[in-house]
Amino acid sequence: MLCEPCDDECGEHCCQPPWQSDRRVVTLLNASSVKEPVYGRSISSASCNIMMRAIDNAVSRKECVPSWDAETWCVLLQHVESMLEKNLRKHSLLRQVDSCKSAIVFGDLHGQYSTLQNWLRVLGHPRENPDCAYVFCGDYVDRGPQSLETAASILCLSAENPNVCALRGNHELKEINFMFGLSEELIKRLGMAKGKLVWSRLNSAFETLPIMARIGTSTLCMHGGIHADLDLNALSSVKTRVSTITPNGEAGGDSSIQNSSFYNVLWSDPKPSGNSMYGKSSRGGGIVTYSPEAVDEFFDRHGIKDGRIFRAHQVVDGFADAPGHDRVHTVFSAPFAWHSDMSTRSKNIGGVVQMKLNSNGTLKSFKPRLTKKADAESDEIYD
Repeated sequence: MLCEPCDDECGEHCCQPPWQSDRRVVTLLNASSVKEPVYGRSISSASCNIMMRAIDNAVSRKECVPSWDAETWCVLLQHVESMLEKNLRKHSLLRQVDSCKSAIVFGDLHGQYSTLQNWLRVLGHPRENPDCAYVFCGDYVDRGPQSLETAASILCLSAENPNVCALRGNHELKEINFMFGLSEELIKRLGMAKGKLVWSRLNSAFETLPIMARIGTSTLCMHGGIHADLDLNALSSVKTRVSTITPNGEAGGDSSIQNSSFYNVLWSDPKPSGNSMYGKSSRGGGIVTYSPEAVDEFFDRHGIKDGRIFRAHQVVDGFADAPGHDRVHTVFSAPFAWHSDMSTRSKNIGGVVQMKLNSNGTLKSFKPRLTKKADAESDEIYD
């Protein structure tokens, strides 16, 4: 197993939250904070919808997203954000996904826009499969070369299609994507001032994303994992935007949540059985690891029979059962994932999970769909 983001074969992660590893990041974020941009022109909702459809068409037809200026991107993202915020008020941080016969779960995509296009080419576009739920488990940005296009496309898909659910990963926290690629990409493409505006606008949209999805009655999707204090009822009661999620006792903004259990939904990792159900992660910062016994206790406590967790967060060859677990499965969708230095790539294959549901919402079956092994990414590895 490769580690994110250092990619050493250590089985653990070296990525630490910035408030744990480098408090200078908080200072830099405050220094680079940007007020709401004042635009010289207005764009109607109808025009924004047309732009969203242009992004949608680019994804489905394997075309380039239009090269809009920073001002246009900001207005579009603000429009998408308002749609996503309405969804959040309706559904909460725990998104219940019902009325579907099947589902597809995606793992990390990390700025690989062509990967998103290829997966939707071979799996079908969400609007073509209204009875199938599409659940994206976070980490749309950083490391890859086209974070803006990747994130904007997934946000538009989630805003426009009721059968699409985009979840928040740890890289959809501004403290992380400030450090690991998104801000640098936007500044290089748009200039310092305008790049910061789009970075701020995109992170504002991320604040409206749920952090967990429940497909039917027994299947949970998230980016990281569980925590001893995680309560699904508490999670489902939060229906307002969250600027950032930090451990208890850590500083945050006016709309931040200081909650270790919610925080670990984005950060925690599975571990084999041991002396305790939960352990301390090498990531630090209040992040835990959870055992098979912890998973069993979690589902029993919530009355979920035959429950399973599908999560992302770790680089695997497309799909893998978590070591020592039979109810936790890791999905990583980006083949040939870029390393943190953006100069080299791993040779992993990518994958998604396709599942079928019974009429009562329980999981009937699931199987991974993987890319082919190759020396370089190409369209053919998806067929």
